[in-house]
Amino acid sequence: MAYLKRIIILLVFIFLLTILFRVYAEDRATLNTKLDKVIKLSIDKNRIPGLAVSAVKNGEVVYSSGFNGFLSKSEKNITIDTPFYIGSISKSFTALAIMKLVEAGKIDLDNPVQDYISNFQIDNSGFEGIITVRHLLHHRSGLTEKEYFKDLPDSISIDAGVKDLYGMKLSHNPGEQFSYFNPNYNILGFIIEKVSGQSYETYLSENILKPLEMNNTYLKSEDASKVVTGHGAVFSIPVKREEEFKTYSLPSGYIISTVSDMTNYLLYHLSGEYKGRKLLSKEYFNALHIPYNNKERGYGMGWNKGVKFNQPIVEHGGSLFNYSSNMAFLPESQTGLVLLINQNHFIYSIISNNQIVDNILKVLLNPQIDISEINVIPLGNIFIFLAIVALLTIIKEIYQLLNLNKWLSKIKSKSKIYLFFNIALEFLIPAFLLIGIPMIFTIMFNRALSPGPAFQLMPGVSSWVIIVSILSIIRGTLKIYKIYNNKNIL
Repeated sequence: MAYLKRIIILLVFIFLLTILFRVYAEDRATLNTKLDKVIKLSIDKNRIPGLAVSAVKNGEVVYSSGFNGFLSKSEKNITIDTPFYIGSISKSFTALAIMKLVEAGKIDLDNPVQDYISNFQIDNSGFEGIITVRHLLHHRSGLTEKEYFKDLPDSISIDAGVKDLYGMKLSHNPGEQFSYFNPNYNILGFIIEKVSGQSYETYLSENILKPLEMNNTYLKSEDASKVVTGHGAVFSIPVKREEEFKTYSLPSGYIISTVSDMTNYLLYHLSGEYKGRKLLSKEYFNALHIPYNNKERGYGMGWNKGVKFNQPIVEHGGSLFNYSSNMAFLPESQTGLVLLINQNHFIYSIISNNQIVDNILKVLLNPQIDISEINVIPLGNIFIFLAIVALLTIIKEIYQLLNLNKWLSKIKSKSKIYLFFNIALEFLIPAFLLIGIPMIFTIMFNRALSPGPAFQLMPGVSSWVIIVSILSIIRGTLKIYKIYNNKNIL
């Protein structure tokens, strides 16, 4: 009788386990289907050529997939093992490497940079204080794009790139103000080399990539050929372009990885360990995500910390000319994701990508959410409308240029003040478009905007602005010429 009882209990246990497994499998299938729909909706409405994404919850990978999107059917299928540039997420790897050396007693965060790079020299005339390692990590070095915004030859080494900074001027006192400056992290990369006695690539491989089993993450230019084709976007239409691997900016933005590898990295940052391997003690690990002066919001060490969905969020994006990326996690909910895209555009990187991240997190936090509650701004259609406006504007400008004689006959009845402002506008509008807008951008984002990067990140809009400005300047010049040859008007 006792034997029969044990058999019945075992059968009931197996039955309940089967039901639980089926419910779990159904829930997982429902989650995957919902996330598929959310991501495909974004791909379609934003004309994204391709992406790979992975999501984790409570220490488990709950979703992982690659997508070939708009106009990319002829390309290789994107999977979770497809290499992408991860852009500025690279900075968090550099910060992690620095903190390992700090914990080993080889670096002091509050020591001057010169303690590790003896000939490091910056023009600090008129400013007080010295640049420390901590300042570099938190982008508070006082170095800004206002004083240095150069694109060096791709093959330049990390140390040569840092040496090119020597002699640049400070923009404010070190520690005083946040200013995102990519070379801060290239300097940190050089410090890693000087202190460890190894190349940046070797140190990261041995101390971070191997323990986290990131076997398809690459740090050398010869591996750039493995990266999926990148794209720009001309009025939302993807255009294939090649991204040059910049060795000197490896510590700040040129690490190559896959969603599969980056998921391991994400799991590490959510718990402080990966498969029981702790790269840092709890104290040093926590410091990575804490903003300067222990503030609740702000820039930590390669990470932005803020609040979203009524809880703290730690995140960072990556933006190269032809690739963009996002990694975000909610420590309280033990939820996070990695998103890699083989396209970039200035507007997409600040609107579309963040919206994809938010929508995925919404589903992860509330799997029962209805798809109708997911909002996606149709940037693709907005840009097509903008393209039509741009074309009509250019046609109008050309028409007015070819009909200056009509303008001349109409202007004869106008006052001299009207004539002056009419011609002045032909030069003031281009001045605002070509000079004023970059200045406003610099003030708003505290970043430099030079013609080259502006064209790379907004080729359609930049072309429109340039063409309209040139036509306007030509028309203004011809108006002056016609007025000069018709002095009776004056």
